[in-house]
Amino acid sequence: MKRILLVLPLVLLCWAPAAHAQQTLPGLCAIRGIAYGTTPATGSISVAGGQGCHRFTGAAGDIVRVRLIRTSGTLDPTVGIAPPGGGTGCTATTDDEFRCAIRIAGQYTMVVRDAAGTATGTYALSIQRLNDPVGCATLSYSTGSTAGALLAGEAGCWRFTGTRPDRVRIRVVARSSALAPQFVVEDQRGRGTCPPDAANPTCWLRRTGTHTIFVTDAAGSGAGDYALALQRLNDPVGCTTLAFGAAPSVGTVASDGETDCYRVAAAAGDRVHVRLESMSAGLSPAGEVLNPDGTRACPPTTADESSCLLSASGTYTILAGDAAGTNDGDYSIAVQRLNRPVGCTPLAFATLPTPAAIGAAREVDCFRFDGAAGDRVRVSAVTLAGDAAVAEVVGPDGATRCRTFGPRFTCALDRTGVHTLFVVSDSRVQTSTYSVLIQRLNDPVGCRSIAFGSPTIQTSVTWAGETDCYRLDGGAGAGAVARLVFTGSLRQHVVVMGPDGAQRCEARYPLPVLGFNCTFAGPHTILVEDDSGLLSGGYTIATQKANYCGRGDSLYPGDRAQRRSISTGDVDCWDFGGLDAGRRLEVRLTRRSGALDPVAELLRPDGTRLCGPTTADEFVCTTDTTGGNHLLVGGTAAGTSGTYEIEVS
Repeated sequence: MKRILLVLPLVLLCWAPAAHAQQTLPGLCAIRGIAYGTTPATGSISVAGGQGCHRFTGAAGDIVRVRLIRTSGTLDPTVGIAPPGGGTGCTATTDDEFRCAIRIAGQYTMVVRDAAGTATGTYALSIQRLNDPVGCATLSYSTGSTAGALLAGEAGCWRFTGTRPDRVRIRVVARSSALAPQFVVEDQRGRGTCPPDAANPTCWLRRTGTHTIFVTDAAGSGAGDYALALQRLNDPVGCTTLAFGAAPSVGTVASDGETDCYRVAAAAGDRVHVRLESMSAGLSPAGEVLNPDGTRACPPTTADESSCLLSASGTYTILAGDAAGTNDGDYSIAVQRLNRPVGCTPLAFATLPTPAAIGAAREVDCFRFDGAAGDRVRVSAVTLAGDAAVAEVVGPDGATRCRTFGPRFTCALDRTGVHTLFVVSDSRVQTSTYSVLIQRLNDPVGCRSIAFGSPTIQTSVTWAGETDCYRLDGGAGAGAVARLVFTGSLRQHVVVMGPDGAQRCEARYPLPVLGFNCTFAGPHTILVEDDSGLLSGGYTIATQKANYCGRGDSLYPGDRAQRRSISTGDVDCWDFGGLDAGRRLEVRLTRRSGALDPVAELLRPDGTRLCGPTTADEFVCTTDTTGGNHLLVGGTAAGTSGTYEIEVS
C-alpha cells in the first residue's frame, strides 16, 4: 500500500493539474463506456469526494461537445477529458457544455466530481461529435413541423443540407411545460452558425453541406416533448401563391410550430397590405414579410392588418403561423397592392350613390378615384343592411390618408393621383349591403346653382345614401339664411361648405322653422341628405340674405297693411329701412286665406336674430342697433301655404 502511495505523486505530475489526473486514475471509480450521440449517461455522487468515470473512443480531428447537467442534489459537477496514456487533455470546467478538440485517436477518459469535493447529487452526461454527429434525424425544408423529445441533459440532434448563402428559419416550440427548448446550429466543421436562445432566428449559411441543429433544455435538467420546424427563406418550400386583390385564402395551422408560407410577386416601391385574421378561437396569427433574398422586409406582427413598403423587385414571402406556436386552427390571408391596387371599381365624384355589397366573410371592396393635392373629399359609406361598412382612403403612394368607423367623413388629400377607397364590414365576418358616394367639396360635381331670393325649390332625396348638392355664391361678409322645409320621411341633415371645402355650418333635424344663419364669403356648397342615410323623402329649399332682403320689399312703421301670398317652403323678407336703436316696433300678422300659420322673426342689420321666431298674431320688439332691420315670414309646418297680411307700427 505504501508503494502505491509513493507512485501516486509521480502519476499526478504526468498531466497537471493534480486534481484532473486523479480523476483518470484506474481503480478509483468504475469506468463506464459512453458513445457519441447516445442518450445521456446518468450517474450519482453519493459521498463527499466521490466521482464517476466514463470513457469514449475518439479519432484524431474530432471536435466533441460534452454536456454535463446536475439532475438532483447540491452537486456542482465538473468534468475534464484526459487523453490516452495521460497528459493534458481538456481542462475540467463547471460549464454545462464545453468543446474539446481530439488530437490523437484512442480511449479518452472523463471523470465527474463535485467542484468543491463536498456536495452530492445526480447528473446526466452526454457527448456528441460535432464534425460528424451520430444518431441525428434528417430534417427537410417545409412548412410543417417535426416532433421531438428530450431527456434531462440530452441534446436532440437534427441534420439538414444547406447551400451557401441560404437563409434558413428554425423554430422550436415546447410541447411540455417542464421544457424550455433552445438550439444551436453547427456547420459540417462543427462551427456555430446561429446563436442560441434567439427567437425564431434566421441563419445565414456560410458553407454548402450538411448542417446540424442541436436542441437542448435551457436549464439543462428539463425534459419533455417539442416541435421543430425548418424553412429556407430565400427559396422557401411548400408555399402558396397569392395575387393582389384576390379573395382571401383560407389556411390552417395544423401542428405545433408550423409556419405556412405564401409568395407574391411585387416591384420596388410597392406598398403591400396584408390582412391576416384568425378564424378559430385560440389561434393568434402572426405574419412576417420577407425580401426575395430571405431577409426581413417588415417585422413580424400579430395585427390583423399591416402594410409593408418594398425596396426591391422580385418574389416576396409572407410567413403565417401561430404567435405562440402552440395553437392550431384556421385563418384567412389576403394581399393588396396599395399604390397600384388590383380589381378596383372606378368611382367618380357625384351626388347619387353607388350600391355595393360585401357578400363574403373578410371580403374587401375596392374603389378608385382621381384626386389632387388640396382636395377635400367627402366619403359616404352608408350601411343599408347587415354589418356596418367601414371605409378607408389610401393615397397614390399607398399610405392611409383617412379612416373612420362613421358612415360619413371628410378626407383632405395631400397628393395628386389615383386614390383608393377600401370598404370592409366592421366585424370582418358578417356580410353588408351599403351605398358608397364621394364628393369633392372644394370643387363639387353635379351641384345645382341657387341664388338668394330665388324661387323655392321643391325636390326630394330619392335613394338611400343620396346627398344633394347646391352651389350658392355669397358676397364677402354676406349672411345667408337657408330656409328648408322637409316633407315625407326625410330626417334632414344640412352641411354648408366654404370655397375651400371646409365645413362652415351644420344643422340636423328638426331645423329651425325659419332656417339658420351661416356667414358666406364666396361660392359655398350646401349638402342636403337624410341624417341616417337610409330614408328618402321630399323637401323644399329656399335661401335668403339675412342682412339684405334683395327683392325691394320695404315696409316702414306706420305704412298701411301689406298682403302677400306664400307657398310651401317660401320665406318672405321685409326691409324696415334705417331705424334708430331703441325703436319700439309692434308687428301684426293676420292669416287671410289657406292653411298658413304665419311665423315671424326680426333680424338685426347684420343678420343676427333680434326677436322671434314667433307665431303670435301680434308681438313687440325693440331695436338695439341703428340700421336696416329685416323681418322674415314663413309657415310653421311643411305643406302650408296661403295669404297673410302684415302691418308694423
